[in-house]
Amino acid sequence: MRTFMRHKLLFWRLCVPTCLILGLLILVLHAEISESEQIAQQQKIDQVTYQVNLLKNEIESELLSVERDLVRLRNEQDFILFAKLATQPSKKALENSWINMLKTHPNFQKIRYIDASGIEQIRVERQFNTNKVVATNELQNKLNRPYVQNGLALENNEILVSDFDLNQEFGEIELPIRPTIRFIVKFGDETQNQGILVINYLCVGLFSHLDSLIDTQLSLINQEGYYLHSNDTTKNWGWLLGNENATLRVQDPRLWFKLNRVTEFNVQNDGVDLFGKILLTPAGVNSRYPELFYTYPLKTNGATGLALIENTYLWIILSCAALFIGMMVWVFYTLVDLGKQRERAEQANYQAQIAVSAKSKFLANMSHEIRTPLNGIMGFFQLLALEPLNKKQLGFAESGLKSTHLLSQVLNDILDFSKLEANKLTLQHAAFSLEAMITDVGVLMSGSLKDKRLELWLDIQPNLNLAVIGDEIRLRQILVNLTSNAIKFTEEGFVKIKVTQQAQTDTHITLKFEVSDSGIGINEEQLSRIFNSFEQASMEVNKKYGGTGLGLNITESLLTLMDSKLEVKSKPMVGSTFYFELVLEKVMSATPHISTQVSQQLYQRLMQQLHVLVYSNNTIGKNILERIFENFGWASVHAASLDNVLTILSERQHSDAPRIDVVVVDKPKVDATTWAELEQIKACIDASEAPLIYLLITLSSDLDQNFEKMRLNLIDGYFIKPLTPSIFFEEIAAKLLHEEGQTIVNEPYHSTKDLKGYEILLVEDNLINQEVVSNMLMNLHAQTTIAENGKMALDILLAHPQRFDLILMDMQMPVMDGVIATTHIRQELELTDIPIIAMTANAMESDKQMCFDAGMNDHLSKPFDQKMLIDKIMHNVANAK
Repeated sequence: MRTFMRHKLLFWRLCVPTCLILGLLILVLHAEISESEQIAQQQKIDQVTYQVNLLKNEIESELLSVERDLVRLRNEQDFILFAKLATQPSKKALENSWINMLKTHPNFQKIRYIDASGIEQIRVERQFNTNKVVATNELQNKLNRPYVQNGLALENNEILVSDFDLNQEFGEIELPIRPTIRFIVKFGDETQNQGILVINYLCVGLFSHLDSLIDTQLSLINQEGYYLHSNDTTKNWGWLLGNENATLRVQDPRLWFKLNRVTEFNVQNDGVDLFGKILLTPAGVNSRYPELFYTYPLKTNGATGLALIENTYLWIILSCAALFIGMMVWVFYTLVDLGKQRERAEQANYQAQIAVSAKSKFLANMSHEIRTPLNGIMGFFQLLALEPLNKKQLGFAESGLKSTHLLSQVLNDILDFSKLEANKLTLQHAAFSLEAMITDVGVLMSGSLKDKRLELWLDIQPNLNLAVIGDEIRLRQILVNLTSNAIKFTEEGFVKIKVTQQAQTDTHITLKFEVSDSGIGINEEQLSRIFNSFEQASMEVNKKYGGTGLGLNITESLLTLMDSKLEVKSKPMVGSTFYFELVLEKVMSATPHISTQVSQQLYQRLMQQLHVLVYSNNTIGKNILERIFENFGWASVHAASLDNVLTILSERQHSDAPRIDVVVVDKPKVDATTWAELEQIKACIDASEAPLIYLLITLSSDLDQNFEKMRLNLIDGYFIKPLTPSIFFEEIAAKLLHEEGQTIVNEPYHSTKDLKGYEILLVEDNLINQEVVSNMLMNLHAQTTIAENGKMALDILLAHPQRFDLILMDMQMPVMDGVIATTHIRQELELTDIPIIAMTANAMESDKQMCFDAGMNDHLSKPFDQKMLIDKIMHNVANAK
C-alpha cells in the first residue's frame, strides 16, 4: 500500500508539472499557429491582390491599345466619307487603309463595317497569314448575331468590347485555340447613316503568358460563369469546346452566388476561397468592357494545436515534455544567435553608412582641394590671354585655358558618376551656340592628335539652326567622351564629329550627333560590355590604351536623362560610329554665327561668287569642304594631285573661265615636300592675279620658325583642323576686305562689360585665388577690397556698411567660414540688400543649398573664368537695384 501511494505521489509529481508545461506548450503553439495562419492568409490575400492588379493592368493595356486604334479608324476621313456616301473610289481607299492596318497589327483578325440593317458593307480579314478584301458577293447579313444587335443598340460613338471568345475558321474552332474579342463602335446620328465598326482581335499574346503572370491556382471566369483560365485546362472555354457543365455556376453554386454580389475591387474572403471582380477601367465614359471574376482556394496550413493532445499515453506526454524542454533550450540559443546576427547586420549597415558618408566627404574634399588650385591655373591662363601676345603665344594660352576646362570636366566626371549612382544629377536649361560648343570640342580634342597620323573633322550640316536651348555642359561632356575614345583607339586615319538635322517644329529641333573613326573597332561580344561601369572592350585594350572605363557609362546615363539613347555601329579593324538623337529647343531670336560687323561690311563683296580650288587627297575632307563652299554660294573645283592643281590654275589664267580666288591645300602634316609644292603653285600664277592660298593642317604639324618664315613667303594663312564654316568665312572675309583697304573690327577675347564705379569686397583666404580674382576685377575697372576670412569681412563691413556693391564670399576659410560670415551679415549687421555670391570649390548640391540657406544670393563654382565672373556680378547687381 505504501509502495502504491509512493508511486502514485511520484506519478503526480511528474504528471502535474508535465501537464502544466504541455498545457502551456499547447496554448503557445495554438497562438502561434493561429497567428501563422492569419499571416499566411493575409499573404495569400496580398499575393492575390497583387496578381489581380497585374492581370487587370495587362488586360487593360491590351484593350486600351485596341480601343484607341478603333477610335482612330472611326475618325479616319476615308471612313467618314464612305459612311456618308458610299462610292467605289471611297470604298477602295478604305479597303486599302484597312489592309495596311492588318499588316501593321498582326493581332487584328478582321475589320468590318456593318450598316444599320446588319449587312456587311466592307470586310477585310486575315486568312492563313494572308490579308484579303472580302468580295461584295461574299458579304453577309449579321443582323441575327447578338454582337451586331448589341452594337446597333449603342449610342453614337459608344464603344462595346465583347466577351472573350475563341477564333473560328469556316465555322470550326481553330486549334491550337486562339482567344479573340470583338471591339465595336457605333456611329451616325441619323437612322439611314447609322452603323457599327467591328474589329476582331486575337488575344493570343495575353493568354499565352498568363501562367507566368499569375499563380496557377488563380482562376479567371467570365460573366456567364465559364472558366477562361484555371489550373485544370479541361475546364477552360467549356461552352465552346463541348464541356457545358465546366462552369462555376454548376460546380460551385455557393461561390457563384457570392461572386455575383461583389460590387467592389477588394479581395473577398469567406474562409474557403478568395474571390472578387476585376473592374476594368475603360479609356472613355462611352466604353463598355466585359465583366471578369476570379477565385483562389484557401488551403489549411497543417494540423491545429488541439491535435497535440489527442494521444493521452504517458510516454507520449513525457516525450513531449522532454521535447518541449529541449525546444526551449534550442529556442534560447537560436534567439541568442539571431540576436548576434542582428547585431552583426546592424554593425555592417552602420559601417556601410559610414563608408557612404566617407565617400561623400572624400568626394567633396577632393573636389575642393583640386578645384582651388585649378581655379588659380585657369585664372592665370585667362589673364595671360589678355596680355599683348603674338598669335602663337595666344594659341598656347588659349589651349592651356581649354585644357584646364578639360581637367575640370574630368573632375566633374568623378562627381557625376557618384551623382548618377545616387540619382541626384539634374540637367541645366540655357541657350547656347551649337557651333561654338562643337568648335570648342574640336579644338580641345585636337590637342590629343600629337604623334598620330590622324585628322579630326567637323561636319556640321549647312544652314542648321545653331542657337538652341539645352544643357551645353552635359552635351559637350558627351561629345568630349566619345571623341576622346575615338582618338584613343585610332592610330591613323580620321575622327569625324557630324551633326545633322532629323526633324524640326516651330519650337524644337531634332539633331543627330555622330562620332566616327577609322580605329580598331569592336566585335559583337565586346559591344555587350562596353557600356558597363569600369568595363572596356577587353583586357588587352585596357592594358594598351588605359582608361577607367567610366566614359561610356556616364555618357549613356546622361543621354538617358535627356530622353535619348546611345547607339553604336562597329566593325573590327574598320572603325566605329557612336550616335544619338537629341531634341533641343530653338532660340527664337538666334544670333548669326558670323559677327554682325563682318556681315555688314562683306555684304556687297561676298555676294559675288568666289571660285575655290581644293587640293586634297582626303575624301572625307574634300566632301566636307565642298559642302561648306556650296553653302557659301561659292564654286569649287577639286584637284587630287599637284599636276591637277597646276593645270587648273594655268587653264583659268589663260582662258575666259573665272579665275581661282582661293586655293585650299589640305595636308595632314607640313614637310619639305609641302613647301616645294606651294612654291610651284605660287610660281605658275602671275602675281597680279594670284589667288589667296591657305594651308589646312593638323595640330601635329611643327609651327616652328621655319614654318613662320615659309608661311610669310608662300601662303596667305593657315587653318588648324578641325575647321568650322564660320572660321573659314571670317578669315577669307578679312583677307578680301584687306585687299580693298577695309578693316574688320574683331570682337575682343573677353567680355565688353565694364564694372567701373563698382566696389567689391573679395573674401578669400587663398593667395593665388586672391591675385587671380582681383586681377580679373581690375581688368574690368572695379575697385576691390580683400579680406582673408569671414571675421575680417565682418570688421570691414561694420566700419563701412554702405561702401560695397557686392561681396564675393569663399565658403571654406580659417577663423570664420563664408556660411557663418554670411549669417552674421544678414542677421547681426542687418545688411540684407547687398548681393553675396558664394565663390567655392564645393560642387555638391548640398553645399550650394547651404549657401542659399545662409542668405547668399548666388553660387559660382571654381574653377571659373572672367566671363562667368562678370556675368554673375552683373546679374546680381542688376537684381539688387
